[in-house]
Amino acid sequence: CEGSELDILKSSSEILQREDVDWIVELLVGDNFKNELFSYLTGYGYLGYLITNGGLVPEERPLTLPSPEYKNRTLWKNHFFSKRPEAEVLSASTRIYGQ
Repeated sequence: CEGSELDILKSSSEILQREDVDWIVELLVGDNFKNELFSYLTGYGYLGYLITNGGLVPEERPLTLPSPEYKNRTLWKNHFFSKRPEAEVLSASTRIYGQ
């Protein structure tokens, strides 16, 4: 949706209220709306996780790590949002990605 993520989420309040819907959202280093988007989802009770090649990393704010080679590019950019208990999410991450 290339920059329309927040608009889409704001028009999805009925879905955001559900407990059984998880989201994967791409956030980039230069996205001006990343903090607002993160706050919007956490306001609905979602917990945020950065998706890395080593597993899911719990977030208190959107982690958009710049690539060492290209400072305007993001090393990891996909974020997982879920209302599932953090222990359940991290257990699944360990099962899928290892530790």
